[in-house]
Order: sequence, then C-alpha cells, then structure tokens
Amino acid sequence: MIKAMLITLGGTPQALVQSLNYHKPKFVIFIPSDETVKFISEVLSKTKIPEYKTIIAHNPNNLGECFKTSAEALQLILKKGYKSEEIAVDYTGGTKNMSAAVALASVEYGVMYSYVAGEERTKNGVVIVVDGTEKVIVTQTPWDFLATSEIRKAKNHFNNFHFYTAYQIIEALADKASQKKILFERLANLLKSFYLWENFNYDGACEAMEKANPQSISELSEEYDRSIYEFACKAKKSFGFLKALCNKKEQYNYCEELVRDMLANARRKGEMGLYTDAILRLYRSVELWTQWKLGSDHKIDTSNVKEEDIPQYLIKEFACYKRNNKYKFYKLPLLASIKLLAEKRNKQAKKIINEMKDDLNNLMRARNYCSLEHNMEPRSKKDYDRLFDKVLKMIDFEEVELRIFPKF
Repeated sequence: MIKAMLITLGGTPQALVQSLNYHKPKFVIFIPSDETVKFISEVLSKTKIPEYKTIIAHNPNNLGECFKTSAEALQLILKKGYKSEEIAVDYTGGTKNMSAAVALASVEYGVMYSYVAGEERTKNGVVIVVDGTEKVIVTQTPWDFLATSEIRKAKNHFNNFHFYTAYQIIEALADKASQKKILFERLANLLKSFYLWENFNYDGACEAMEKANPQSISELSEEYDRSIYEFACKAKKSFGFLKALCNKKEQYNYCEELVRDMLANARRKGEMGLYTDAILRLYRSVELWTQWKLGSDHKIDTSNVKEEDIPQYLIKEFACYKRNNKYKFYKLPLLASIKLLAEKRNKQAKKIINEMKDDLNNLMRARNYCSLEHNMEPRSKKDYDRLFDKVLKMIDFEEVELRIFPKF
C-alpha cells in the first residue's frame, strides 16, 4: 500500500490529480519549477492529501540540481518513517531532466514508480494527454533488474573471505527487491551461514543454512543468474559437512571435523594476509587435536584431568596445573596434554615429543609472543607458511583433506 509519494509537477496538473486519487497517499512532496508551483493549489483542491510539502526545482533543466533536489525530498520522506515499499515516485510531470533526476535519485531505494499515460493525446498524438483519458501505470521497483552490480560486489567480497560484507550487500538487496525478494532473502541467509561458520558459531550457521535452503535457491536462480545457481549447488555439499560437524560436536564436544575446520579457517586467514590470526588458529588446531584424542580414546578432559589418569612420574611435573588440592583435578596446557597423550601410547603424540618438540616450541612461542597474546611481535607470511606445514605434520593431516568454502 502506497502511503507517501514524491511527485514532479509540470504544466498538466490533471494527470497528477488522477495519480493522487488513485494512490491516496498520506504524505506527498511536490517538486515543481518556479513556473509550475502555482498549479499545486489546483491539485490540492481536487484531492484529499492530509499532509504535503513543496520543494522547488529552481533550475528544472539542470540534471545535477534536479537530482540534488529529488534526493533531498526522498530523504525527508524516509526520515518521516515511511518504508521503501510504501513510497511511490510519480515522474509524469515536469521537464525531462526533472523526471530523469527523480528516477535516478530513488532507484537504489527500491520504491514503486507511477506514471500517468492516456489513450488520447493532443498535438498530433504527442506531448500532452487529453484530460479524462488518463491511466495510472504502476511499475514495480526495477531493482530486480539492477541487482547485477550488487551481486557482483557480493561475489567479490565473499571470494575474498569478507563474508559479513557480502551478507550485508545481499540483505540490503532483499529489502529493495520485489519479484526476486524470496531468492535474495534466502541467498542472504546462505551468506550469513558462512559468516557465522567463519566465526565458529556452528549452530547459528546450521540454522541460517537451513533457512536459506540451498536446494530452493538453486531452483529459484537457475534461469535468473547461473552463478547463484552454481554457488547454491556447491553450498549443499558444505551443508553436509556442517551438519556432521554440529552433530558430532554436540555428541562428543571435540571431534576430527572440528580440527579440520580450525585448520581450514587458519588457511583462509593466511590467504587474507592475517598471519597473526592464522597462527593463533594453528595453535588451536593442535590443541583441539590433543583434546579430541584424549577425549575420544581415553575419556579425558584436559581442563579437568583426574589425578588417577596421570602417570605417577608426571604428578610432580604437573603439580602447578592442579586446580584443586582437595579433589585433585588438573587443568593441562598444550605441552602437558601432549605429554599425557604420548604416555597413553598415541604414536603421533610420541613423535611430537621425541622428534618435533622444537617445532612445537616454535609454535607456542609464535602464539605466546604475538601482538594478540603476551607481546607485540608481528608475524609474517614466512612464519605462517613454515608453521602451517609443521602443524600438518604434527597431527598427521593432509592439506587436501581440509574443507574449502565454495567460490561464489
């Protein structure tokens, strides 16, 4: 339902009377020229407009000035609380520059468009519609067809791992769209799921992915935009991994999928040049791997280790990690956890302690002395590349096994 209108006024006020009586808006802004402002009183006498405002286009043949006037008028309507879908722009009257300017100034907001045509015209069939033959033509926002550039921006941001920005662009697009609104709403949810996933909010990501319904996006977009269709098809495969991760995480807390996802996240941060963030995630990957192995194979929680699970000769070494003297529980850091796992006859943990301890120490130092932890040492691509390879060897993972987010 149209509640507000922005109207350019020329020398034929009867057409606007027809438009206003058709839409019955609560608020109207007229944009006349100095020569046509006198016609507003005639329009008001033939319509019932509760509230209106006039902004004069003093130079109706200057596109730039007309655009500025139109943009100002539209902002006044929006500031009064009217939503884009409640606004109609009627560009019937005024000079060609006035009509072009009001259309240009409003197109990005997803408003409706109204134009008064007629079956009869004076002056040999052109220029002026004969009174009494007017017909109001309402056009849906053309935003559905102008969305290409916004989709391209979203693709670029997504493919460069700026998931939140990509999500915001498509969410804004969904607000403006009409015929493709459902498609863009679901696509926005799909992009939101990857943003949440990137921030380790797995349950939220899974919920957003379900709302998006990649299969539905594929069906809605196949004829409209092939790239959206292909992206949705690839996202369906990612959804399978995400659901498996959520299910196992809920059941076991730590799992292999969680380790792989943390490593993949570290790799994305490395590709973005965020080497400190990447190294923190590499450290966490080793920590998660240790927690997963101790938990799944030995029912040991590294933050709450029972003294009976620790070999006698390590009790003294682990004394500083005791959480409670009375109940004899220990909270083990990474190195101590790997030592405990090695004592539980895990071959890879033994290899870390016996053959890769220097690599582990380098990882811990890179993490502990970076600018996000206990010091202000910057981290370089060389640091990240070296540690990434070492971490894969420590926990015996292959890079090809890591989950890759689909390209848009």
